Amino acid sequence: AKLFEATVNLNSVLTMRASATVESSTVARMIDMVTEAQAARAPSETFSAWFGQRYTVAVLLGATLAFVVLWGMGASASDALYRAAVLLVAASPCAVVISVPAAMLSALAAAARGGVLFKGGAALEALAEVKSFSFDKTGTLTTGVAEVTDLTSE
Repeated sequence: AKLFEATVNLNSVLTMRASATVESSTVARMIDMVTEAQAARAPSETFSAWFGQRYTVAVLLGATLAFVVLWGMGASASDALYRAAVLLVAASPCAVVISVPAAMLSALAAAARGGVLFKGGAALEALAEVKSFSFDKTGTLTTGVAEVTDLTSE
């Protein structure tokens, strides 16, 4: 008989022989699925990466321009550099760039802990648009065959 992962033995001694590698285990397959899901990027993640690249360049150019303008207006080099650095820190793109991927990874991990595996961030975003769910208790949706399970008369 097969012994499955996470089997709990309450009242006897078992002698077992491993017949499969750890890579073929259910847990390993689940880890692979979660890793795949984290790699599949949602549209918001793609936009965040696109925007983040441009925003970062804009902030760096803006800080450089601020230094040049302040220095050109007569401020000392150290004062102009200090003010440009303040601008750079205040407009830092770090929070903007990392917010969407961090939120996606957090949501995917929380769902996985709850036993729900998503195919990726795109599937998770699609779930946000869902207005209703259908549960197939009779098998009509999965088997394609309608079946009468109960008859109630009034």
